[in-house]
Amino acid sequence: MNKRLKNLFPFPFKTLGGTRVKFDDQMMGKPTWQVHFQKAEDIYYSRRRRRRKCYVQFDEHASKALAISREEQDLSATAKTLSLISRFQFEISHPDCLQTLRESIVAAQAAYGTESKEAAIQMSGLCLKLEEMGRIQEADEIAWQAFQMIEKNTSCNEKISLNDAVI
Repeated sequence: MNKRLKNLFPFPFKTLGGTRVKFDDQMMGKPTWQVHFQKAEDIYYSRRRRRRKCYVQFDEHASKALAISREEQDLSATAKTLSLISRFQFEISHPDCLQTLRESIVAAQAAYGTESKEAAIQMSGLCLKLEEMGRIQEADEIAWQAFQMIEKNTSCNEKISLNDAVI
């Protein structure tokens, strides 16, 4: 496609609502994981004052994205969606946060490997939540596992920032 035509048809298309949605998916009514994940991500990154109230909208799109990714058996999409859900739930102290964090660790391990840094990052979130709840010993054990996973799977430059995040 030449440069002039490419500028006429930017991808992904922007809708009037400002979300990034492929026009064909919206017109045909096809619920794709990307459509709902992007809407949920847009809500997550919009810094509104009433975070708990916008969680309802976020949960609607994130739940659809999660259902689609599980139906399509896309492990990385499931892991990304659960990661986003757990981050939002952690921020607003949602009662299901602990369970979602555990699910996101399992999903990250299934998608990227049992010793992956993505799983270690999710484990660090679980550590923080357990510390908040006063379960220090369990948090320390998980933090040590996450630390070892990071040591095995990252370069020297990444280790410094990831270890700081875990510790």
